Amino acid sequence: MQLKNLVLYVLLVFITSGFTKVTSVRHVSGYNKNMIAHKEILVLPMQMEVYTLDIGNCKERKYDYEDHLEELLKQEISLAMQKNVLRVKLLHKKDIRTQKLDDLVSRFRSSLL
Repeated sequence: MQLKNLVLYVLLVFITSGFTKVTSVRHVSGYNKNMIAHKEILVLPMQMEVYTLDIGNCKERKYDYEDHLEELLKQEISLAMQKNVLRVKLLHKKDIRTQKLDDLVSRFRSSLL
């Protein structure tokens, strides 16, 4: 009985693996053309929060660290995109607060989910 189940399992894996394709081709029409036409990408800030915990397990949020981490991530993303000949503009959280773009950014993020 175990041998029969094993054979059926192997057969099932073999059959289903034949129906899948491994591809790196983009399925959106004109993907490469659009990427070449728009050489600058706007990156929204990452949703992250940095906290410290004290001995009493009390959290304290560190806004300065978040801003610093955001700058480090911008540098890493920019380097990765430069390999694809693209410029990256990061919309900072500070800019969103000062320009009062909170509603616009939150609506855009919710439309992506």
